[in-house]
Amino acid sequence: MHLVKKLFIIILGFTAIRAVAQPTIATFSSDSLTAKKLFDIGVLEAFNGNVGKAYRLCKMSYAYTPSAITASFIGSLVPTENFNNKSYWLEKAIELDTTNEEYQLALYTLLSASNKYNEAINHLEEFLKEVPNAEKAMLALSLSYAQIGEFDKALSLTKTVDSISTSSDNRQMAKRLSGSILANLKALPQRKQFILSQIDPNETNVFKLVENVDRLVEINAFNEAIKILVNNPLNKRNNPVVIHQLATLYNSISDTPNAISQIKRLINVGTDELTLEQKIELITDIIAKDTDNRIESRKKYIPILKELYDNNPNERLIRQLYFSLSARWQTNHNSPVFNTELRKALEQTPNDPVLQVVQLNEFLTNGEFESAKKLANEIIASNKGAKLAKLNAYNVLVAIAATNKQYIEAEKLIVQAEPLTMGDLQIEGVANNAFVKDIISENEIVATHYSFKGTLFFELGKHTEGFEAYDKALERNRNLPSVLNDYAYQLALTGGDLDKAEEYAIKAIELLPDSPQINDTYAYVLFLKKNYILAEIYIRKAIELDSKRATYFDRYAKILQAQGKKKEANDNYRKAQAIEPTTERAELIKQLSEQ
Repeated sequence: MHLVKKLFIIILGFTAIRAVAQPTIATFSSDSLTAKKLFDIGVLEAFNGNVGKAYRLCKMSYAYTPSAITASFIGSLVPTENFNNKSYWLEKAIELDTTNEEYQLALYTLLSASNKYNEAINHLEEFLKEVPNAEKAMLALSLSYAQIGEFDKALSLTKTVDSISTSSDNRQMAKRLSGSILANLKALPQRKQFILSQIDPNETNVFKLVENVDRLVEINAFNEAIKILVNNPLNKRNNPVVIHQLATLYNSISDTPNAISQIKRLINVGTDELTLEQKIELITDIIAKDTDNRIESRKKYIPILKELYDNNPNERLIRQLYFSLSARWQTNHNSPVFNTELRKALEQTPNDPVLQVVQLNEFLTNGEFESAKKLANEIIASNKGAKLAKLNAYNVLVAIAATNKQYIEAEKLIVQAEPLTMGDLQIEGVANNAFVKDIISENEIVATHYSFKGTLFFELGKHTEGFEAYDKALERNRNLPSVLNDYAYQLALTGGDLDKAEEYAIKAIELLPDSPQINDTYAYVLFLKKNYILAEIYIRKAIELDSKRATYFDRYAKILQAQGKKKEANDNYRKAQAIEPTTERAELIKQLSEQ
């Protein structure tokens, strides 16, 4: 696979593999395949433990004919930790069948498991307005009410189920739940009261105070815990440990405004009590512990980081934290304000390795390849700076050289960069902060180097060396879609292990599902394995994502031709010819037309 393709996969993958994107579903018609067939095959694959394949097949089924049962099944295949994707499919199921109790309960369970208790409760409350006698939903809501101390509401629901249900199981569950709630009603106040009686509201030993508050948190007494901390003298003295604990508790109950206000209080704590580095450590810990800590919710922290940076522009830790997280979390990479700010910061601190990596990635994401080349050369020429930042710069130059088919130049750059892969690269000039180090990952940058090296060897016909380089890349990072895709493509192209090729292509698609190159690779592997039905589906997806590439239409034509569909195959050869005319294809079109 050409490095010109790889460059764009890396650009796409820079943000795609760190954040969960909403699925983009292709919709198209088919004469030879029905949604039901795809769904049935998907269910069978799931039963056999092939969850990834089942997921893709069922997504294709949904693309043909959207149905609630298909959306729900897809949602069931997604791990709970992948909240955005799982909730997306469960919500799709509910949209298509609003009164289905099982779908509603699945989403409720997901929200609860993700510590989004208020949303879970609101969800079932709204559902019960539409379907007031949904017994399982009432029982689930009763349990949630009990967990937050709304015992009257909980008992009212269990009593209703017990009185109206025709199901002995539901009535028995309601009785059991009522008994448990009543027992807790007797025990919980006593336990809570006991803990409260052990807490001195004026406790000045901060560690003892936090320990006691944690005991309240264990029984979900968040409000009482917050009240204890708010009224404690240590809080009034702006004790940083208490403020940190308050911010974490507010995040636990989804009270974002109060959590943010506590972070601002931390920022304003005097340096005699808390160094700037300690402040940042506490703030990043609060962000990391945020139970709603996904891309959209993380954006709420950017203004705080910007305020910190504006007030401390020369502090390396704050500078690197602000720019690395802003670049990671923003969705608009063409933001003039951010890009101007980034370039100005890099002018002031030209050897900052984090800013160098962030700026190069921004150039690539925005398609500014000449600017990327200029900066990469400056980073390499500098006598200062981190080795890893220089290796990243070489990676950029290799990709650009290969894009221009300057393979000798690319090979020379690979050789020059090789010494930078040796030894401990992590990392001089980079702040000791997990969020910062995530953007300048040694494994990812070194893996990209070996990936480029492997692809270059294949361009030069050195297949053995190419696979060896890919293996080294995967030793460093098994989740780079560009490496997995290229490995699969070259295995297919050189007559290698097609099962292994399929495994890697599947993994690449899971990481970057909307890459036309990866969909094309998987279609090619499936074609060679004579799985023409699935091959046709994935090449269509590639064409939908990029309809200006002649090779995709050629691939589609060959897949159709293998199924005896000569007219449809010739139609696609003609489309390829319109994009990129060749003498060989013109002759092939003529031959097919005469048959």
